[in-house]
Amino acid sequence: MKKLLFFLFGIFMYSSAFSQYNFRRYSIGIGGGMNEPYSDVKYNDRSPAFTLNGDFYLTPFIIGGLEAQFGKLQGGDMANDKHLREFNNSYITSTLNARVALGELLNYHRPSILNSFKGLYIGSGVGFIKNKMTFVTRIKPDGSNYEFPGKDASINLVVPLTAGINFNFLDGWDETRYIMTLGYQMNVTFGEGMDGFNDPPSEFENDNNDMFAYATIGVKYCFGRKAPFYRPFRY
Repeated sequence: MKKLLFFLFGIFMYSSAFSQYNFRRYSIGIGGGMNEPYSDVKYNDRSPAFTLNGDFYLTPFIIGGLEAQFGKLQGGDMANDKHLREFNNSYITSTLNARVALGELLNYHRPSILNSFKGLYIGSGVGFIKNKMTFVTRIKPDGSNYEFPGKDASINLVVPLTAGINFNFLDGWDETRYIMTLGYQMNVTFGEGMDGFNDPPSEFENDNNDMFAYATIGVKYCFGRKAPFYRPFRY
């Protein structure tokens, strides 16, 4: 009898020391914002871009996903650029990514200012960028007939580095149904396809990876089977 009581008491203490939260395993979403390339030309312009994504939630705060991004990257100025270069790239990226949010580390059941920031996340991934130049300076417009080396179409490896915050919106059962996200992404490309120029580094200061930043706002819809998430109370 004493063993039974001890066992029941242990079960009670275990259940009271943990809190359960139900969440959905999947989400789909859309987003949009502005990008800015960091390319081989001196002047770079901001342009609109758009995102489609699908995510899988290992927990509410550990997330893996697929993302497609498309838009324009443009820069240069044929009149004022040092080497008279200009480009306009209609690009598409496809990446696999993983993110972890602050809520995975917090005891967010207790009142704390940190609860407001449990959706803060960082992440990274890997994928490809498909570049298609709708305009690029190929012949230097100074009468020299110098031809800028490079490709009008290419595929390069890209590594996105992301940070942002998610805001959850609950339904009538106190479960997350919609997520609004604010994010910033730096995309590092490997190759010389983003701006279409592959000039000799010694003459054109072309010695860094092409990159582009993307600031975005998006919304996601959560669906699929429910899964429990247990969070221990810490006193």
